[in-house]
Amino acid sequence: MHPPSAEGHVNATDVFVSCSFGKQAVTKMSTKDKQKVYAQWSETYEQDVLDNDYVAWPICAEKIFAVMSNMASEENISRPFKLVDVGCGTGYLGTLVSDRLKSTDISAFLVGVDFSSEMLEKLATRSVMTS
Repeated sequence: MHPPSAEGHVNATDVFVSCSFGKQAVTKMSTKDKQKVYAQWSETYEQDVLDNDYVAWPICAEKIFAVMSNMASEENISRPFKLVDVGCGTGYLGTLVSDRLKSTDISAFLVGVDFSSEMLEKLATRSVMTS
């Protein structure tokens, strides 16, 4: 399944690029229409994005991990970090960060926020973030 638009069917790459880079196809939709798109896309969103060679999630996860590692060692922070992922979708980024932290003594409290309740339902199945 490809992400639908409010008006009809759209190629996954088109919607993804629109959402990620501010193109007009999605940015001019009302919030309600955007919610419909993401509600219908929630079933295949993650795989569609990965199939289109999206590289931001692993890059962001590594950057977040590097900052947390530096703060933990340089500033001797031992309390859990608090990380909020705004527009978290299915929580894939949180999973990558959580997986990266498992091999360390760094702990973090991860919170995901998204306007799509269907995406948050997918997030809830991961058990790595709260919403």
